[in-house]
Amino acid sequence: MVYFIPLFFLMVSAALDFFCKKDKLTTAIKISFSGFGLLFLFYLTAFKGNIDPDYLSYLNIYNNTPPLTSLSEETLAEARDKAYGIEYGILFLIGLIKAIGGSYQLLLIFFASTSIFLIYKLSKTFNRMHYFIVFALVALFYQGVYIQIRFATACFFLYVSVFYYLNKSDDRYNKIKSLFYFIFGALLHNVWVIILFFPIVIKLRDFFVRHIIVLFLLTLPLSFLGATDFISFTIENFLSRYNTYLLEYEDFSGSKFPYYWRLILNLSLFYLLIFREKKIIHEISAVERLLLAFLFLNLASWAVGYNFPILYRVSWFFDVGYIFFILGFSRSQFLFKKIFFFVLFTIYLFYRVNNGMSSFSDFYIDWV
Repeated sequence: MVYFIPLFFLMVSAALDFFCKKDKLTTAIKISFSGFGLLFLFYLTAFKGNIDPDYLSYLNIYNNTPPLTSLSEETLAEARDKAYGIEYGILFLIGLIKAIGGSYQLLLIFFASTSIFLIYKLSKTFNRMHYFIVFALVALFYQGVYIQIRFATACFFLYVSVFYYLNKSDDRYNKIKSLFYFIFGALLHNVWVIILFFPIVIKLRDFFVRHIIVLFLLTLPLSFLGATDFISFTIENFLSRYNTYLLEYEDFSGSKFPYYWRLILNLSLFYLLIFREKKIIHEISAVERLLLAFLFLNLASWAVGYNFPILYRVSWFFDVGYIFFILGFSRSQFLFKKIFFFVLFTIYLFYRVNNGMSSFSDFYIDWV
């Protein structure tokens, strides 16, 4: 139950953000509830004990990495080999923490504080619904900020980079800042590879908007294609670091259910959004068009990758696309639509969190 406490406070802040007009009292309550929720989340993620599957894995990586002052080509290669080819950025980060006398706990504090800062920063790249977006991001990546800490933090770095660039691409200084966020994300996790396809996605984002319903439906036949051999070949030959995942899940048989309910959810919310308000689609910004494209890519990746747990992270990366619905419904003039969306979307977010916590143990504080 303790894991839900931050979410309840963030949910209240999100509801006030979504339904209430701005005034001093409402703003003060939103700041208080959101601030407490994020502070409690920091407490849970920075001072957790061995409550999740990756805790000991990162502890081993930490123990096998020498201080920055002792790093050499040989010791770096050895540490990276023991960490199954992990990115150099995390090894240098651990080396720096050890060089200044820090412990494993400082690594957890770094990731907890950085993730929360980036969630806040990402919400500010949009011109409204900041508190609702914070709630959604925390819930969508709740498992990630505890377990896949490198992946989640790298995603936040890359989101800020891309959205910052699109919002303020006419400013050279902002382009440099965008590049800065990209580099830091790439140093932590190779999820940055997905960014290589973004120029094409950005170029086609108007196409995605015009044909999004058809594109959603076209993911359905993808779920029946036998892509197992192709995906296995790609991982074995180009992403050999993840061969261990193939062996671990060799007999794994995934369910199409997560794809089906996402398809139904996206179609339902989109039709509800444009019901008697088609003009909303014509008012969306460049970033919102990209978010809509992300929703399609999320569905497509689930359709072809449901049998490969390692590809779930590709789908999770595109979960940020759900912000599109938050921004879209915030423009609606119909209260019943906004209430229906908020209730349904909140249920969805808590369902996601509950599923993600299935591998968690009871929380306890530790200092390593």
